[in-house]
Amino acid sequence: MSGALAMVVAIQAQSQPASVLDLRRVLDSPATLVRVALLILVGLPVAWMATSWVRRYITHLYNPQKGLVASKLIFYPLAVLILVSVLRELGFNLTPLLGAAGIFGIALGF
Repeated sequence: MSGALAMVVAIQAQSQPASVLDLRRVLDSPATLVRVALLILVGLPVAWMATSWVRRYITHLYNPQKGLVASKLIFYPLAVLILVSVLRELGFNLTPLLGAAGIFGIALGF
């Protein structure tokens, strides 16, 4: 009985996904932390500057409401792109999350 239990535990240990976040691996690699910090410290200000520029430009051409909508259409995709990049650098597997988001989008469309 204990041999069968040991075999089940060994099989489960082997079936653990390799993409599970291993915090020790991330903290032991300062290059990963530097890339994550750069993505956040450079990416978000660039997104805010692009948003500000688009808002001013569209507001000058049309009206403040269209400028606000255009700036949000620029900022949110950039923020999501930065978030996805940071999570990938940290070692998260985003495939299931993106699959669920796709299914949710299709269901919302119906």
